[in-house]
Amino acid sequence: MNDLELPLKKRTKLYRAFEMLPGLLSYGAIILLVVLSVFSPFLASVYLLLIIITMLVKVVGMAVHTIRGHRRLKRAMAIDWNERLLQLEDPVSSYENIKGNQSTGMDYRVHQENLRLVSADPAIFPKPSELY
Repeated sequence: MNDLELPLKKRTKLYRAFEMLPGLLSYGAIILLVVLSVFSPFLASVYLLLIIITMLVKVVGMAVHTIRGHRRLKRAMAIDWNERLLQLEDPVSSYENIKGNQSTGMDYRVHQENLRLVSADPAIFPKPSELY
């Protein structure tokens, strides 16, 4: 079996090299900037601009993901999750009640589809009250 856990015994040289790689790359990037500035200030400035542009792209990506996550959180907070859970207690009648509904709630169609699947054979799915 291929075990991905930390080794308990002596580490191999390859394992140690991969452990050191992030630090070497970080220190190497700083050292490269200093060395380039001594030999070619133009290349050092281009390298520094590439680092700045890379960080700017990362920051924009993180901001976009943060905004999308916040919107998704707000949509999730607007849902009555207890009601959806109670609908799973009696999936057959719940599905019949909401079959034609068109809601814009978060993942409402997924919930409808889950109720449809559970109501097809409710005996094989446990009820939420049986799980707690």
